[in-house]
Amino acid sequence: MVVQTQTEEVRRLRRTNLELIFSDHNAYCLPPCQNKCPSHIDIPGFLKANAEGQFRESARNLQADDSVPLDPGAGLPGAV
Repeated sequence: MVVQTQTEEVRRLRRTNLELIFSDHNAYCLPPCQNKCPSHIDIPGFLKANAEGQFRESARNLQADDSVPLDPGAGLPGAV
């Protein structure tokens, strides 16, 4: 069996799906890591500081809210 991913029909379906997604998108949404974090940690700021090698700033992001559990992943959906 050969799977065709670049046919006109597939392109049309992709275009339709993207139009449906964007028709209900206002560009002011927050990512789940920022909106739903049970510990209210600034995850994007934490990751950015880490990527730039600013480890003290990264630690400050974690300490900004003292509701951080011992295991930051413990409050995530699916965490066991």
